[in-house]
Amino acid sequence: GGLPTTANTVGPHLVTFSTSGTFVCSLTIGTSTTSVTVNVGPASGPASASLTLDSSSPASYSSTFYNGQTIFRKCSTSSNPAAFSFVDGNQSSYPLGTTQSFDWGDGLLNTYTSPQTNYSHTYPLGSYNLFYTVTYPNGCSTTQEYIIFNGSNPIQTTVTGGPLSSCIPGDYTFSLGGTQNQPGTSYEVVFNDGSPSLFFPNLQSIPSSISHTFNTSSCGTTSTANQSVYQNSYSIEVYTKNACNPLGAYFVFGPLIISESAQASFSLDNETICVNSSLQATNTSDFGINAEQGGCNSDAKFYWEVTPNSGFTTINSSLGSNNGFLVDDWGFWTNGSSILNLNFNTA
Repeated sequence: GGLPTTANTVGPHLVTFSTSGTFVCSLTIGTSTTSVTVNVGPASGPASASLTLDSSSPASYSSTFYNGQTIFRKCSTSSNPAAFSFVDGNQSSYPLGTTQSFDWGDGLLNTYTSPQTNYSHTYPLGSYNLFYTVTYPNGCSTTQEYIIFNGSNPIQTTVTGGPLSSCIPGDYTFSLGGTQNQPGTSYEVVFNDGSPSLFFPNLQSIPSSISHTFNTSSCGTTSTANQSVYQNSYSIEVYTKNACNPLGAYFVFGPLIISESAQASFSLDNETICVNSSLQATNTSDFGINAEQGGCNSDAKFYWEVTPNSGFTTINSSLGSNNGFLVDDWGFWTNGSSILNLNFNTA
């Protein structure tokens, strides 16, 4: 209680309360007594503003903890509003005069100045942020945020696009399909080439087409698609998430094979020569990287062209030929010599 416990001298008197609680202070003058109730709160505010679901909640109601936040959710295929009922297991320890305030996250507010058996609110489909605040009589308070979700498990989002193989820079344009999900569903697109993921907070934010450029070869990267493992390939993964499945319904598009194009180059031992003199050309090309599931290599073929195609002869070397095949059929080419020696007999 308070100290001093009594006094019989002229006031004012300073009374110090060492514990929290509710106390009655009385003043008696003659035969007349008047009393006041004193509510003494702790020196600090409440330790937490903790809510749990009422134990009488139906089986479709549950809670989970994800990314540092408690989520209260109703997961069902029904499109009906959801009536959530909460209890604060600590409220019996709150001093008289404590207020409990609810910002339900849908524009509605409720404040209670006396403890209730439970605290209920009805939510339509979607995701909401509930803020629960406990305020002691001394003005100290604490607030806790919760996520409320009324909906169902997210539907898998598919990816369509192409091509499935290309050379860097590998430009891919794709679209997301099967996105008939309820409000409160978000979408994350993950590329396993080390580039940042894309995040779309709702269905309306997803563009009709999405572009991504792979700037490095897929060699050395392993991808899993349709329960199969693919070596030396990239993939595009989509996670469709809401509170009923925070990790997300998963879909993967791939494998995507990205090779590195060959870059033709050569050097000359002389750029100005006389008639009946020799010239040496050396192939300094970068043969690139062929990405294949069985392994990566730098296999390539090349041939030389001299324009005009007359007035010279080759010396112990060969021009090679494309044999009438274009680049896509380079395997049918005949290699030229890495070092080409030419003798020019006309100016």
